[in-house]
Amino acid sequence: MRAMDEMSRGANNQNGNVHLQDSARKRNVKGSDESELQFHQPDEAILGETVIADRRVSTPEQIASSDEMLRLVEVALRGTDRSAREAFILFALEGFTPDEIAAITDRKVDDVRASVGVAREHLRKSAMFATPSRQKPIARSNTA
Repeated sequence: MRAMDEMSRGANNQNGNVHLQDSARKRNVKGSDESELQFHQPDEAILGETVIADRRVSTPEQIASSDEMLRLVEVALRGTDRSAREAFILFALEGFTPDEIAAITDRKVDDVRASVGVAREHLRKSAMFATPSRQKPIARSNTA
């Protein structure tokens, strides 16, 4: 919370700039740094560029979640043919367009769209992804 307050107050007057060549380590203002120098290697400099997170790279949690979703979809699509599974995974999970999938799989665009439709319909009917039916609530009886 304090860090967020400091950022909103503008306590760091660098206008959001991060100097990537500056050291990210705190300066050693002690009288001696003998213990630190015993393990220090000259090429071990921790710079700002090594500390800043790269948001383009997936975290282990995101990778595990993606792998789990892929397994669930593959299990749910077991009753379809290979071309429908392949087209659906490329379209829905990997984000390719039907034109790109047609180029990748050497098929016609209409065939790819039909395969995606078949897989979608199969998923809708699959028990794993089916939405629970809304049942009417049981009426309470007045007998006690």
